[in-house]
Amino acid sequence: KTVELAIVPRVRIPVSPPASFYSIKSVPYKATKAVQSVCYTRRYTEAAMNLLKRGNTYHFRIRIPSDLTPEFSRKEIQQSLKTDDKRTARSRALRLSRLLNDGFDQVRQAISLKRSQDDVDELITNLLTSIGGTRRRTLSEESEETIIDMSNLIAAYLKEKKPSVEQRTFETMEYSFQLVIHFIGNINLNRLNRSVCRDYRDKLSGSPKYLLRDANASITQSPISTKSVNKHMQFFSSMLRWAAREEFILGNPADGLTIKRKTAPWEERLAFSKEDLNIIFDNLWNEEHLISRRWVPIISLFSGMRLEEICQLRHCDLIEQDGIYCFSISPEAGAIKTAAAERLVPVHSKLIDMGLLELASPDPNQGPDRLWNDLSPNKYGRYSNSVGKWFGRYKRRKGFNDNRHCFHSLRHTFINELKQIDAPEPVIRQMVGHADNSITMGRYGKRYDVKKMKQWIEKVGYPYLFGLHQECP
Repeated sequence: KTVELAIVPRVRIPVSPPASFYSIKSVPYKATKAVQSVCYTRRYTEAAMNLLKRGNTYHFRIRIPSDLTPEFSRKEIQQSLKTDDKRTARSRALRLSRLLNDGFDQVRQAISLKRSQDDVDELITNLLTSIGGTRRRTLSEESEETIIDMSNLIAAYLKEKKPSVEQRTFETMEYSFQLVIHFIGNINLNRLNRSVCRDYRDKLSGSPKYLLRDANASITQSPISTKSVNKHMQFFSSMLRWAAREEFILGNPADGLTIKRKTAPWEERLAFSKEDLNIIFDNLWNEEHLISRRWVPIISLFSGMRLEEICQLRHCDLIEQDGIYCFSISPEAGAIKTAAAERLVPVHSKLIDMGLLELASPDPNQGPDRLWNDLSPNKYGRYSNSVGKWFGRYKRRKGFNDNRHCFHSLRHTFINELKQIDAPEPVIRQMVGHADNSITMGRYGKRYDVKKMKQWIEKVGYPYLFGLHQECP
């Protein structure tokens, strides 16, 4: 008979291979010893694929059979092999694989014999104990006894994250985890599995916005958006991923449960058309008397800067470099979104013609060093809150009722203008503060000088904007 052999990577075979890794049943009758060796080698390679490396340490990971997932309350088992040597890691992975596969068979047998749930649970506990999987490293010996349910896990996670996140983000996380308790309950972590996490996602999808913040939300509020559901699932999954790293649980049962969105990324926010811009900016300075409301939208349109980046500008953030006036965006002025957001943005000549330099000159009688003396920070230290709310009301008054039209649409408009004139993508990324993750341009290539960026920013002119052919009064 003809025997078909698959080409497999060369793997060093132990002198005394474990019997469970021979696959004699799958070898055709009268096949040669070479074929048996290939079959064994293939299974040995598959076992090696259970290895993963975190830092310098190898870990073992094995998927729990789907028929046993409800009993183990998780999808996979991970265990540190406590070595940085690949050969040693393979040997230990083989031993764990044998123990677990034998244990899976014993659990199946107990279920088929209809033994009590306590007996099955004891088998699983003994199996995990044999590989060292039930000893869960905790933040302290005291927490080892207390982190057994969802509320204690949430409290430990929030305590860990609070020093490293902004207050606004922290409060959003707190509310998100209140939803977890509302829909899942304060369950024991041993009962947390994929089915529970999927059920939580489905209940979230059918709930109203601001469910726990508004007593009449089920009546007055529209359903929560897919974007918000995914945000809550990401918070939940991040917490469980942290819990798995700390070995409070084995694996993350919420991994990959976000909902695939049907909207294309470029459709989530709309850019303003030529006609839209004339409606937005027509008579703007005659209608609005606050200095920030007159200038902030126009600066965004001609620079692509984010709302908060403009609102937190100081007089000293308008600088001159190589003979070119630039906006300097830095953490010293306030919060910036990412490390890539710290940058210089050349000032468009249109803004200079409209009187920006005179506005930016410090006035000793004004007191604060902020460019917009009519803006005050909110409790999070953000200056953009009032401008963002005003622009929402203003654009609706102008007839723009689609929520995809917002202040951020001005940034989209600026980027789209650069794209339509074939500006190089790395130039656009640097100008608007997006990270370049490529090795060549992001790591080895350094930043463009302001003269190069000035050439491109001046090509964005909006000649059709009749409402801007005036100077700031």
